Amino acid sequence: MRVYVLLFLIFFSVKAKAQDELVEFMSAGIEDAQTFAQGYFSPATDAVINNMSNNWYTSGEVKSLFQFEITIAGNMSFTSDESRSFTMNTSDYNNISFASGAQSLQVASALGANETDISVLVDGTNGLVNFELPQGLSSENIDFMPGAYAQFSMGLPYHFEAKVRFLPEIKTSDVEASLYGFGIQHEFTEWVPFMKHLPVGISGFIGYTKLKGSYDLTKISPIFIDYDDQLIDADINSWHYAAIVSTKLPIINFYGSLGYVSGKATTAMKGTYEFNEGIQDIQDLGKFKDPFSVKSNVNSFKALVGARLKLGFVRLNAAYSVQDFNTLSVGLSFGN
Repeated sequence: MRVYVLLFLIFFSVKAKAQDELVEFMSAGIEDAQTFAQGYFSPATDAVINNMSNNWYTSGEVKSLFQFEITIAGNMSFTSDESRSFTMNTSDYNNISFASGAQSLQVASALGANETDISVLVDGTNGLVNFELPQGLSSENIDFMPGAYAQFSMGLPYHFEAKVRFLPEIKTSDVEASLYGFGIQHEFTEWVPFMKHLPVGISGFIGYTKLKGSYDLTKISPIFIDYDDQLIDADINSWHYAAIVSTKLPIINFYGSLGYVSGKATTAMKGTYEFNEGIQDIQDLGKFKDPFSVKSNVNSFKALVGARLKLGFVRLNAAYSVQDFNTLSVGLSFGN
């Protein structure tokens, strides 16, 4: 069965082959499952943090008082070879070995794909349990992380501009997700008498974006007794700080920025879990409540270049940023 991988749900659901194997890893024990989940999920959450730092601004010039703009924005963050896999060494696990007998292998992260199925064995007092490692986004022939949302901007007093972005809550039978963020931009050139008459705008920016969501795990795997609270929960936060410069021309303008991206993500297996299968050692322990969570952090520099075309009430923009996950951004805006 294919599942929607929560970490790729930004405006639309991107299917990935995470299947039952990710859940079945818990039959090896909670500690082993957490070790694997850390390597599997972290590249994806890092990509989400980088993705959410984009498309905040298209000019170093802020809007005049009470001028507004509504933007539909989309980002495409490209994954790298390094982010699509991680090293899985059986010496880091208590009850796991490769069916091939290998000690260490490069295996797919949530962004990658295994060229061939990789089987692992769970070794317990009741013998061996065999299952395959999960695939990732590349198994769907997708090597990028998507993102999309709506954004509202308005000019404030003293050369400030406020920005709010959001994604209405998405609910399906399996997935719930929502995104929101806020930012503030301040133009410095307006405070310098000789610079305010030049066709250049320079400003500073700070913005925050948050993605929350969950994926329902009830009835996903026969190794568990069904409880109605089983789910994967994700909480992802992204901060972006930037110095922006742009031209100030009537129709087409160019902009660039140097900045910094930071963020944190927590992916948690929540709910009540009781095993029908797996090593006897873990079956004998009975029920588990909220068995584990994994965390990742991003701290990286970012450089961006872009262009913006103004056609009356309509604006079009495109930009490319160099960061941990290089990102192509486009936007369609309406405003005065």
